[in-house]
Amino acid sequence: MRILIFGGTGFCGSHLAQLCAEQGNQVFVTGRKDRLRLLDSISFLKVDVNDPKTIEEALIKARPDHVYHLAGFASVGKSFQNQEEVYRTNVLGTFHVLSGIKKYSPKARVLVVGSAEEYGPVPSDDLPIKESTLLRPLSPYGVSRVASTLMSLRESNCHHADGLQLVATRTFNLTGPGQSDSYVCSDFAKQMAGASLEGKRELVLRVGNVSVKRDFSSVIDGMRAYQSLIEKGQSGCVYNVCSGESVAISEIIQMLADISGLKVHIEIDNKRFRNLEVKEVRGDPTALLKVCSQKTGSLKSSLTKLFQSWRDLFGQNKC
Repeated sequence: MRILIFGGTGFCGSHLAQLCAEQGNQVFVTGRKDRLRLLDSISFLKVDVNDPKTIEEALIKARPDHVYHLAGFASVGKSFQNQEEVYRTNVLGTFHVLSGIKKYSPKARVLVVGSAEEYGPVPSDDLPIKESTLLRPLSPYGVSRVASTLMSLRESNCHHADGLQLVATRTFNLTGPGQSDSYVCSDFAKQMAGASLEGKRELVLRVGNVSVKRDFSSVIDGMRAYQSLIEKGQSGCVYNVCSGESVAISEIIQMLADISGLKVHIEIDNKRFRNLEVKEVRGDPTALLKVCSQKTGSLKSSLTKLFQSWRDLFGQNKC
């Protein structure tokens, strides 16, 4: 099978590409820079989603059976200072990708990745969050994902006889090796890996609100869910990709402390608290589990791999 992954050099995209390649598929990944150590069965195509010509060239070359759209502006925090860029990249970029697919790969099955940020703050009484939950995004990033998701669903064959075979996701927190340290799990894992490699026994972590709870899954579980959805998901539908469980940030810290063997001291920094921070985010994976029934791996296992990846990276840099 021929697979094209827009945004295939990013955190999730690189894991998806590796998984697809290991299953014997011919995989094409796009990005603005080649940041992967590519297997023979993975090809890099330089694409900017704001440039329709590069999208069309990638589709012509890849001739895909499956297309995953993971490309876009991914930072919630930075979206407030870069609103024009986030709307241009995530909304118009998605429009360019879908337009290219309709013209050059109309028979391909398509998956468009969205975000739990589309829901915005949800009262505790309304948890877990279902796909039917009212969308009230607070961040420009969340707004951009709502627009791109609704646009994508409109282009499915549920709305047009000649529409695409398209499924969308609202993905909750994913973590694992290769994640940027701008995300909480990777930030803590990086600090603990560095301290561990230096032979330290204790570490002080400056943190914000560690009592908030979030729905975390392994990035590999998330990518397996994407594969199941693109193959068996109902066209024109959106699916939560989540674990259905919420974990406090304090528990994440304790798990990483156990993994690292460090004694971790938490130091509260009020500057790290966010305005209007939601106490708990927990998704409902019922619809997903009807399509993707495999047992998920443990969060601690994913955090162990994340911690080890930072240790390995620090070790390589010392050589």
